[in-house]
Amino acid sequence: MVGITWTYLLRSDGRNDTETESTWEGVNTLAAVNVSAGQNVDEYKPTTNERKLIEALCNPENRKLNVTELCKVVGISREAYYRMFRKPQFVEYYKRVQFEAVKQNAAKVLAASIEYAINDPKCHQDRKMILEMAGLYTEKVKQEITGEGGGPIGVTVIFSDKMRPPGDA
Repeated sequence: MVGITWTYLLRSDGRNDTETESTWEGVNTLAAVNVSAGQNVDEYKPTTNERKLIEALCNPENRKLNVTELCKVVGISREAYYRMFRKPQFVEYYKRVQFEAVKQNAAKVLAASIEYAINDPKCHQDRKMILEMAGLYTEKVKQEITGEGGGPIGVTVIFSDKMRPPGDA
């Protein structure tokens, strides 16, 4: 279960910083959050429901839930969920919280990947999930492009005189 403690710190220059302390499955993370979508953290303060939603989204146990199920966990409506994600400041804030939480533990994730790759190469989904959540891993997709009716694509190559090989007429 993820526990996120939201604390606003007053810096020596009088500006506020927001910090989150997240705990799940023995992992503690202190992540400074900065919002860059037209409004910085000094001005943007997530609502209580936004905080609950971020906590639920950062919890790996909720990763496979659909929007309706996630909304039930948080105690908000689907309309509220989509309204939050239409706010660029909230989206950027959420991305930063999630990224910072994972970034703080990226070295541990990589070390675990190496250790378990050697000892148990079949067990990798947990580390893959964490790296995907941080945007540090994207599954490669092979895409083949074909011409009309699934046939080959015709290509015409035109050489200028400067590009022609010597002796080619």
